[in-house]
Amino acid sequence: MGFAEERSRERMRVKSRSERVYISKEYNSASPSVVLSLRAVYATQLLFITLPQIRLPYEFPVGGKDIHNRTTLAFWATAAAAWPTHPQKERFRTSKYCICHGESFLTRICITDSIYFGCVPVISHDNYELPFNDILDWTKFSVRIAEDYIYVVEQILEDISDSEFSDLHYNIVKVQRHFEWNSPPRKYDAFHMILYELWLRHLSISDDLSDF
Repeated sequence: MGFAEERSRERMRVKSRSERVYISKEYNSASPSVVLSLRAVYATQLLFITLPQIRLPYEFPVGGKDIHNRTTLAFWATAAAAWPTHPQKERFRTSKYCICHGESFLTRICITDSIYFGCVPVISHDNYELPFNDILDWTKFSVRIAEDYIYVVEQILEDISDSEFSDLHYNIVKVQRHFEWNSPPRKYDAFHMILYELWLRHLSISDDLSDF
């Protein structure tokens, strides 16, 4: 995770540097109590992370390394029902791409359902911060489409080569363990990913607040 850690810390430094400059200009002559309050608000904002919406009761992933079974290009996925009666199980298993459109919690469940079944999620919400975004490179196992281009999603997916899809599918299998819940927790599962992302945010806060 060395590369992921370095990448995430640099992204947060860039963001926090710009925020710190703004605060410094606005409150350069503020009282110590105001500065302390600003530091607390700033730290609290950085500690917000997006958690994966994982279906309960949890079951371990069932899809992956099954490209030969995926004969359908894509379908519009929905999070309609709980296991084991989910009506779209077969579509998740036989489709290359699962289109997860919108910003509701159901869409977020669809994303983790797609990963669960080894179906590449197609995400079309512009402002959604993805789970573990400071750690995982989502471009390696998902497709992001701007909301303005959702009407041509079929053409976009058809233009993705077989080799590119193969890489996306292979990487889906690799990241499945990061969206698993275990009792007790196992290395690199969702529990440890959450702790790791909070730790990265803590490091960023510690570095940046020291400059106030």
